[in-house]
Amino acid sequence: MNFKNACAIVKCLGPGQLEDPDRLARAALKVASKSKEIGAAVENQKSLDTIAAEKIAVAVPDDLLSTMREIGEKLGEPAARSSATFRNPAFLVVALAFLAMVALVVWLTPSQLDGFPGVDEAVLLAEAGDVSQPSQFEALSATAGTLGDWFVMQGFDGFQVPSGFATHSVVGVRVFDFEGVKVAMAVVPENRSFFYVFPSLQLGIAPGESGSSRIVEYGPESAPRVLGISQFGDFCFMVTFEGDRRMMERFIRASEAR
Repeated sequence: MNFKNACAIVKCLGPGQLEDPDRLARAALKVASKSKEIGAAVENQKSLDTIAAEKIAVAVPDDLLSTMREIGEKLGEPAARSSATFRNPAFLVVALAFLAMVALVVWLTPSQLDGFPGVDEAVLLAEAGDVSQPSQFEALSATAGTLGDWFVMQGFDGFQVPSGFATHSVVGVRVFDFEGVKVAMAVVPENRSFFYVFPSLQLGIAPGESGSSRIVEYGPESAPRVLGISQFGDFCFMVTFEGDRRMMERFIRASEAR
């Protein structure tokens, strides 16, 4: 089981399945636990499941039911029926389902994954590109917006960059496989940057609404790196270089203003 599939399975685990997982869930949890972000989200979800179970297990006090019944009699028959509903097992089933749905929404909230679904995969891809050797690139002199045909001839169809990045000079290009998916990569002298284009769905990376860049810092403190990523249709565009969030924000703003 690869990391991407394991994360997808873990995200779908419902309340109780984290505490008593089946064989498939255990295998997925073992693989996904390699990610600190996923591990923290799992522990947080376990806490939420415990709280939800405690809430559901609390019995409704008799005096509360009595008070609600009296209020129902004063307000009319519809209210009286709603008072009795709290004793109905079907009501508890619905309440349980609702709490489970809320817990699942919390689990899938992008903030649990440090910004967007697939952020760990994006960082792994960036780290794979960071260790590229000069000999792996084909040297050329062009602008990023004119590379579509070159990549098609290399078996990658769909290379494009946001309009503001199209005029950046490129001095080297390559296509490589990352987890069985073809990725287009270009070397940009400005900021010693790398540009990437890849199919987002195949890698489970979804930074969100087209045109909106997400920024993630990664790497050791001694040599911090940063990536900026945006989605356009079925593809993602990503730029990486050595620096921090503010440097990436300035780079993106300057590029978009071209």
